[in-house]
Amino acid sequence: MIGADDVLSAMRSPAIALAGSLALFVSLGAAPAVASAAGDRPAPPWGTGDSRGDDLRVTLITFGPGSEVASLFGHSALYVEDTARHEGRVYNYGMFSFDRTLLVRYALGKLTFWLGESSIERTLRIYRAQGREIVAQELLLAPRDRAALAAFMAWNALPEHRGYLYDHFLDNCATRPRDVIDRFTGGALRRLTAHPARMSLRDHVRRYTTTQPVVLLLFDFLLNADVERPITVWEEAFLPAELSADVASAGIAAPARVLATAVDRPPIATAPPRQGLLLFAFGAVVGGLGALLAALARRRRAWQRMLGVHQLVVGLALGIPGAVLALLWAITEHRATFANENLLLASPLTLGAALCGAALLFKPSARALFLFEVVWLSLAMTATFALVGKALPLFDQDNGPLLALVVPVNLGGALAAVLLRRSVGPPAP
Repeated sequence: MIGADDVLSAMRSPAIALAGSLALFVSLGAAPAVASAAGDRPAPPWGTGDSRGDDLRVTLITFGPGSEVASLFGHSALYVEDTARHEGRVYNYGMFSFDRTLLVRYALGKLTFWLGESSIERTLRIYRAQGREIVAQELLLAPRDRAALAAFMAWNALPEHRGYLYDHFLDNCATRPRDVIDRFTGGALRRLTAHPARMSLRDHVRRYTTTQPVVLLLFDFLLNADVERPITVWEEAFLPAELSADVASAGIAAPARVLATAVDRPPIATAPPRQGLLLFAFGAVVGGLGALLAALARRRRAWQRMLGVHQLVVGLALGIPGAVLALLWAITEHRATFANENLLLASPLTLGAALCGAALLFKPSARALFLFEVVWLSLAMTATFALVGKALPLFDQDNGPLLALVVPVNLGGALAAVLLRRSVGPPAP
């Protein structure tokens, strides 16, 4: 079990942040845990039947996005308070165990989250210290329903009931409160959010990661066409801000109260960014630079070494995500990573380009130059196939920005390999 400070300090490590990004949404829709485990504290009066429904208040609390990867999508919690006894608890479905097995458990689809409890004072202090917006919406429930909801939360927080198998889109710390609210409003929330959503899951992810372009590209790369399927407003509530808006529009909550405003944070984008042209320009520069360095390599050995550095960086930048994606497809239960078209753009084969780049830093053999050409010609062909395949119904994944970025890189790599072998390399044996 961890606390918010432990997670945030770990996520500030570049290695952990990158690993968290590559492992998809380890905390998508979740937030660093700030609660204690049930059993650490005595049962609340609403859990023992000692609270009166008239004395209870149930509030949905929405925390805005933070700057760390683990907090980009915000967080939701439910606050139950007995006003007569002056006792309250924040119920947080965002608890998880942060240890060396975290990424492995997530990759296998076996990451367990659980419901924890905390005081309202400690919770607000932590999120205010992070400079995040905090919005409270008291639910408009009948006394009997308030008592039933509060009793359920106390029961759900018990060690034998609190755990659940985390899913970044279907079962997270925003969808759990959504389901609880819907249950104790007689299904009103689901009925009022059954109409089509305004955008896809992928578009929501893109707009939430606009301020962190590298994270945006990694998430875009790792998600398949499943996140483009038509969804309802109900399903959009995997995002805390969407749940808050749904509760307000359904008329089942009092007007929102802002408990804290965001500090030095841009507002959440209302639409996904348009980045195709910029990515194409960047990809063309990277691919063209490789071809230029290969053409110059016949004149000076130093240019060949520079090409080696270029290929090493490009091979790792594309090969590591490609290897992770292949691994996720092979071993995970996350359906959002299966049959991903982006493996045609960057696969474990791309790591071969990094190895060839390392060889170019020294005096490469004829075999190394031959392998360099084979690797890049293969990557160029698969990328071209991915691009041409867009004319076919089977290739329906929304990966246009990645095509714009990677296709020119792969074509430039192939041209560089051909030029280098023709200029400095003897024929392959």
